[in-house]
Amino acid sequence: MGTQRALLGLVLLLLAIAPLPFGSVQPWPRALLAAGCLLAGALWVVWRVQRGLTILPWKDPVLIVGAVFLLYGAVQVVPLPRSLLAAVSPRALEM
Repeated sequence: MGTQRALLGLVLLLLAIAPLPFGSVQPWPRALLAAGCLLAGALWVVWRVQRGLTILPWKDPVLIVGAVFLLYGAVQVVPLPRSLLAAVSPRALEM
């Protein structure tokens, strides 16, 4: 239970400090935040393996919502076909 609480504390700390690096002009705060997220994810995987669980909880609703959110973001990046763009926003097509 102590490891789980430590992981939760690390994730909460990362969430609390996450907005701060984006106000900086230096690249190292963002790199430090990314390294912290990578460390938290790696520790979580190790904790699950030590408990005899699968690496990812495939049936966990949080993971499913995260995957849907990732898919939504990926769809936002894909450009619309010209015909659909003309129907949705004719002025954007002129640009």
